[in-house]
Amino acid sequence: MVGQFRNRSGKPRVASFRDSAADEELVAATKRGDELAFETLVKRHEYKIFVLALRYTRVREDAEDVVQQTFQKAFVPLQRFEGKSALSTWLTRVAINNALILLRKRRTRREVPIDDSSSSGENTPALELADARPDPEVSCFQTEGARILSSAIVA
Repeated sequence: MVGQFRNRSGKPRVASFRDSAADEELVAATKRGDELAFETLVKRHEYKIFVLALRYTRVREDAEDVVQQTFQKAFVPLQRFEGKSALSTWLTRVAINNALILLRKRRTRREVPIDDSSSSGENTPALELADARPDPEVSCFQTEGARILSSAIVA
């Protein structure tokens, strides 16, 4: 996929003033419904967004997902894009937000193997799971409370 993000010389593209002027024209064409103009915008900015996403996620596949989500989330709101900032600035913000969302999800989804059957030969203690049965003292109080309530209802 990195090959897609490079120009003919093999070096990453660097944005210039002409690019931002061309971006304005492409945004206007996209707003008129020209899908090819949006595709051109994607090709023009995907490398920069990919590098940015890779800095945040540190995982190539996650960075690729962030690039895809960035352009998916940018397509419809592009109709409201007013051009008060450069398109690259706006896309960068969208990409950063997507990367942070991905990192938050990853942090809350930590997976721990219950039994590690790795062939490394290390003797690691098995993960001890808490006993799901009620505490004996609580169980006794509940039984006693139910007995007292039952005898009060019958009497």
